[in-house]
Amino acid sequence: MKILHFADVHLDISFAGMKFPVEVARRYRASLRQAVHNLLDLALKEKVDAVTIGGDLYEQERYSPETGHFLAEEFARLGSVPVFVAPGNHDPLVPDSLYRQVKWPENVTIFSEPRLTPIPLSDDVVLWGLAHFGPSFRKNPLANFQVPNRKTHLLLLHGSDMSNVPGGKVTHAPFYPDDIRKAGFAFALLGHYHQGRLSPEKAPILAYPGSPEPLALCSAGLHGAVLLQIEKSRVQAKSVPTATYRSLRKEVDVSELTHLEAVAQKITEALKGEEGERVLVQVKLVGWRHPDVNWDPAALRERLPGDFLHIYLEDHTIPGFPLDDLRAEKTVRGEFVRRLLDEMEKAADEKRDLLQSALTFGLFAFEKKDVVPK
Repeated sequence: MKILHFADVHLDISFAGMKFPVEVARRYRASLRQAVHNLLDLALKEKVDAVTIGGDLYEQERYSPETGHFLAEEFARLGSVPVFVAPGNHDPLVPDSLYRQVKWPENVTIFSEPRLTPIPLSDDVVLWGLAHFGPSFRKNPLANFQVPNRKTHLLLLHGSDMSNVPGGKVTHAPFYPDDIRKAGFAFALLGHYHQGRLSPEKAPILAYPGSPEPLALCSAGLHGAVLLQIEKSRVQAKSVPTATYRSLRKEVDVSELTHLEAVAQKITEALKGEEGERVLVQVKLVGWRHPDVNWDPAALRERLPGDFLHIYLEDHTIPGFPLDDLRAEKTVRGEFVRRLLDEMEKAADEKRDLLQSALTFGLFAFEKKDVVPK
């Protein structure tokens, strides 16, 4: 038996976090539909016996009826090849879920219970899955669970491997790899983490395919699908990369640059050789910002090369003032600098950025100079 598994397409995503221009976001959303088409082409090419989808196929808050028609037509292309979907936290099985609105082809099965339920794939292979019924699923679905016999049991789940949680990722349906073994599953086909991986590397028992395309700036790791081969209860998994977009990160030090054209030129030089219409770039600006630079982010973006899908500027610069000298001043300005720097030393990254902006605005205000907000 051969199975193609994918997850986390996030059709209709807004890309607000990437700060995409409207046209770029529209183009990228179209590429996600193309990714679904390509994945099902792969299923046909590989002559798989089933397709599994580990949740977050679309976004419940943003979907349109057209998305349902598109998916139904795509799944119908597989003919008699069954498709099994385990709804996740972004596409939960709520009353107005797309999964409840669409008349799906006969080959499509949506798991519809909030607890693990079995579907036989053959005399020897059983697929277990469940549906998220809301955007927050905090219980371990494998707790005190045991498969009932010695067949080859597969798990289809949108959930969080707690042994390796990506930074900043909210956990849903949390479990540990040992839970998979103890429950009697031969393999777990998962969704939720957007960077693909097979784990453990030498003898994997679980697979995250990753999102078919990067869904965040600098989204490292695999993006694609997983091919599962089952022979006489032996399960082998292989990652299949599918991403057509590339995401990269550059750090640019603006210290000692005295005008905006020089800043733009340094960014352009850092990006040389990386050009491409499907390349996403996150540029982290660091260093001391010269007080004479007219720091206008919109004007800076206009000066950047247009040979990329999108360039996102992340401003971590600090005002080009002699802070050590200012900290020692017995003035209102000195007290202001002392307090802000002390807070910045203790703050987490997000708050540090806010305090850094406050320091910038404040020092420019003391100098009676205008500053353009980021």
